[in-house]
Amino acid sequence: MEGRGSAAGHLAVVAMVLVLVMAPGALAVNHVVGGSQLWSYPPTNDLTYYTNSWAANQTFAVGDTLQFEYTSQHDVVQYNSAADYNACSGTAVKTYTSGNDTIPLPTAGTYYYICSVPGHCTEGMKVSVTVGAAASPPTATPPSPSTTPSPPTTPSPPPPPSGNGASSGPVLSMAGLLIAALVASLAFLV
Repeated sequence: MEGRGSAAGHLAVVAMVLVLVMAPGALAVNHVVGGSQLWSYPPTNDLTYYTNSWAANQTFAVGDTLQFEYTSQHDVVQYNSAADYNACSGTAVKTYTSGNDTIPLPTAGTYYYICSVPGHCTEGMKVSVTVGAAASPPTATPPSPSTTPSPPTTPSPPPPPSGNGASSGPVLSMAGLLIAALVASLAFLV
């Protein structure tokens, strides 16, 4: 006879915890390079299409990915330096040739990509993306000083002591969900 502590029950608990732990990554964005244009010759011979028209209208954050979709007439080469990128040649960090490449953006900084087929980069098949740090919770800004005096106010009560269960943002909410999942898992196993 199978008890409450069965392997299936343990797997369900592990799956639930993994979903909660992985949830912050669900906010990552997959950017299809070039939008509907994909990774091909720039439209109307716009030499700056990918960087100035496409990438300039995107917001890249740590954890996002770039999706390069292209035909066998192209490739994707990553460079580490602006000099190599601007020259359309240099020491490649990595070369992609599958026609459907998902490239992670793991850290803040600028990433450089070109098509290395002769003439393609110089005709505008290159893109640089600047990745910002992961989003942080908003901070309160103090009110600007007033030029007219304000009437006296009664002091407000002090904030409740910490640890009262009130949530002050997504990090605490996620921690609360994780704790709730663990408590529920323990109840399920007993």
